[in-house]
Amino acid sequence: MRAFVKKIVHSILVRTFPSKMGYNIKPKGEGYFHAGTIVQKANKKGLSVAEYLEKYNIGGVGKRRDEIILKLKDAGVMKQCEAIVEIGAGTGMYLEKFIAHCNPSKYEVYETDKGWSKYLSFKYTSQHLHLKVHNADGSSLQFTADNSSDIVAAHAVFVYLPIVITIQYLQEAVRVCKKNGHIIFDCFTDGVFTFDEISNFSIVNPNYTFPVIITEELINQYCTKFNLQIVSSFNINYHLTQSTYFILKKL
Repeated sequence: MRAFVKKIVHSILVRTFPSKMGYNIKPKGEGYFHAGTIVQKANKKGLSVAEYLEKYNIGGVGKRRDEIILKLKDAGVMKQCEAIVEIGAGTGMYLEKFIAHCNPSKYEVYETDKGWSKYLSFKYTSQHLHLKVHNADGSSLQFTADNSSDIVAAHAVFVYLPIVITIQYLQEAVRVCKKNGHIIFDCFTDGVFTFDEISNFSIVNPNYTFPVIITEELINQYCTKFNLQIVSSFNINYHLTQSTYFILKKL
């Protein structure tokens, strides 16, 4: 009985004074990069957030963005993109490129991190009047109408989300995507993220324990169930491994 009471008291103390009890509890949706810190450092260097992250390879970002955008252009994705939805836009790295290449009339963002949501609203709403940063719930695209978007994209998001949440987002992506529109995302697949890749991943940072692997069979089931065509897929550098991009067309 005494041990049970001690356990309850410890649980209450952890929730009430986490730092004093040796725990670091982060709120749901807190970003991979802290918005205030990154923006401040980028401003000091006279660079945009994306330029700063790429130039100094913060978090292993590197130059993968340009390679991805080129692949999307080659696949013809950017020829028709009046309305775009992005899941987890974060720093706005890809939003920046899509606006520059497509000049969409409507761009919707679902971002759970409050810091980055405020940053995106502040930086891009004045430049692009049709940008809408939604109050995201972390699993749905509830503010977007059915069959209303030419592109639904998620960059470096499904590599870490629990698989159930990823599937919820993918189902929502089908709902809001127009016929002949595209669903774009990357993830770690079992065909690429092998045992050795997993073993080497912690070399980058021992705290990088986030990777979630999605089987290629599950991707195929998703496409079959929702009548999606795989237009293209390609591997792209992600730290010491690679993530796989899928460009899907809603038929």
